[in-house]
Amino acid sequence: MGKSAAEKMREYRQRLKDNAEKYEAYLTKAKQRKKRNYVPVNQLYSTEKKRRREENRNDVRAHRIKKKIERVEIPQSCTSLSKSGYETPESADRLIVNR
Repeated sequence: MGKSAAEKMREYRQRLKDNAEKYEAYLTKAKQRKKRNYVPVNQLYSTEKKRRREENRNDVRAHRIKKKIERVEIPQSCTSLSKSGYETPESADRLIVNR
């Protein structure tokens, strides 16, 4: 029995990744293709503008949530804080600075 199209493509992509020279060429072509096919927002119809902006908004929101979760999961050591007792990693999040 032959392989499915998904299996063939999976193996092809793996062979590409194994060959650094071909993989770089593949990435370069993909970047050029994406750049060539990109349509700026100001050239889209209003419904397409709304759709693209909504997608971008959702993507940015998800990215910010992901980064916030990563920051919480990997706490930074607080070596630069003074020894006054008032400055702790927890209080740094609540610190309000008026500029």
